[in-house]
Amino acid sequence: MTQANCEAIVTPKKGLIIYNTTTNALNIYNGSGWENTLSLNGYGTSGQVLSSTGTGTAWINSSTSNSLFDTDGNTRIQVEETTNEDFIRFDTAGQERFVIDSAGRICVNTTNPVDTFNLTGDMFLTHNSIQSDDHAFEIDVNAGGFGDVKALDIVYQTGALSAESDEGVILVNIDESASTGGAVVGLEVLATEGTAALYGLEVGANINPVEQLSGFFSDATVGEINGVDNLSSFASSTLNQSIFSTDNETVTVGFNLKFQEIEFLLNTGASGNGIIPTFEYSTGLNTWASFTPTDGTNGMKNSGVIAWLPGDLASWATSGGNYLVRITRTRNSLTTSPIESIIKVANTTEYQWDKDGKLSIAAINNGGTYEDSNGEAGSAGQLLSSTVSGTDWISFPPRLTDTERDSRTWTAGDFIYNTSINKHQGYDGANWNNFY
Repeated sequence: MTQANCEAIVTPKKGLIIYNTTTNALNIYNGSGWENTLSLNGYGTSGQVLSSTGTGTAWINSSTSNSLFDTDGNTRIQVEETTNEDFIRFDTAGQERFVIDSAGRICVNTTNPVDTFNLTGDMFLTHNSIQSDDHAFEIDVNAGGFGDVKALDIVYQTGALSAESDEGVILVNIDESASTGGAVVGLEVLATEGTAALYGLEVGANINPVEQLSGFFSDATVGEINGVDNLSSFASSTLNQSIFSTDNETVTVGFNLKFQEIEFLLNTGASGNGIIPTFEYSTGLNTWASFTPTDGTNGMKNSGVIAWLPGDLASWATSGGNYLVRITRTRNSLTTSPIESIIKVANTTEYQWDKDGKLSIAAINNGGTYEDSNGEAGSAGQLLSSTVSGTDWISFPPRLTDTERDSRTWTAGDFIYNTSINKHQGYDGANWNNFY
């Protein structure tokens, strides 16, 4: 019927539906007036979409609708934010979070794509292997014969790092508590044959190549939760105790000797971002100082080791006869609190290969030969002796010519066999004297 026929109906029933030939739309009576429900202004053209106009519907070109968004418009997917930019943008809560640009580059929390994938913020990867020879994260690079090609490039800034803070640029935390054998290599470098010079590790100037803390884990002598003794729970794998259950709860671990590592084997890890711990060490009876160790537990989210170097805690002193470390939870809300299985400490000995090439080690077990500064292995009965410029193999007493003798530095009481005159000689601090 026409619009006039529609309006001429006397007391139409609420919900009555008619087709209005004047407006080419379905009308419904809402109890007080007629409303358009669907406008059928033809079938539109290819690619058009049916859109609400506020008073009805109309066919529009899909290109005029360049976003999909929620009621308040602060969460949306957009294309063509500016004319012909060819970007797809994803916004949540009024902030642009994810962008795919016209070159196919992906940006997460950044609007300035440089590489194929650009991320500002954290990334967390969880992987559970279902077979041998598996990879949680794989990088496959073909250098193509070019130099200075990096499979992994880390730019790291320490900022104002304090004397009692440790940082691990790459932290490998291995939980071997369930192992019954085998071998785990933290960093393994393998190569095929070729003519390039290959190095498993290269360090630059001012860098100590190796720092080793040698020792083993043993039971602590102090184990407290909020100052209450729980040492028996910490030492037992069956008396699993909830730790860091509430905000500001503390766990104190101590030993009668200075220690450098605390092992946390957890029955259950903390949820979310963990407990966000702070760390303190005892400086006397009931006095504390803050420090920042390397936390292999990631805020008690997983089993791991908390470690620091022996020289980090400059003012460490006993409290009640024990050296103490106190850990405090600072996270206000935590769905799942950690549950410990075992907590132990390691009193370690420090060994080092320092930046000057000096070694501090316990022993050398050599099944081969030693070489001097000249690359020579020496012969039976010779001793490796320090010279002005390095080391040299010598017989005892040293067999030297006048020239060789005079090129070295000597101390009163030293003696040699002088091959220039075939006699033994002794040095009195000023002159060489023949024994016979």
